[in-house]
Amino acid sequence: MKNKAFSKLSHTEKAAKIIGALDRKTDGLLYAAELQQIASAVPLRQQYTIRLYRSSTEYWRMLSTDRSIRIRPILTPRDPKGASAVITWSVRDPVGTRQLHIFIPPHRAKKGNKTYEQKRMAAAHGL
Repeated sequence: MKNKAFSKLSHTEKAAKIIGALDRKTDGLLYAAELQQIASAVPLRQQYTIRLYRSSTEYWRMLSTDRSIRIRPILTPRDPKGASAVITWSVRDPVGTRQLHIFIPPHRAKKGNKTYEQKRMAAAHGL
């Protein structure tokens, strides 16, 4: 989100836009506290590529295979089935592309997940 209009926004407006973008990108599967924690940890002066993972195996494989990246955890799960997020950047290109990797546990998107369904219904009705 690096453009002239975004750069002119206040800090609060930028944070709100980032939370909205993250919520859309993650299909509303992150809780409000998780969205807030990620948004507050992401520096507003830099652009990020957002990558989502629904498989913990794929998420951890990506984090452990490339030795040339640096990892900064920004959302650590409170329980083993919680969401997780990290920021990565290349050691070879420290000012280059930064990525925001978000793991969303698969159980959150399953039918019958009351928290997710309530959140989606509230969003659909503008609450």
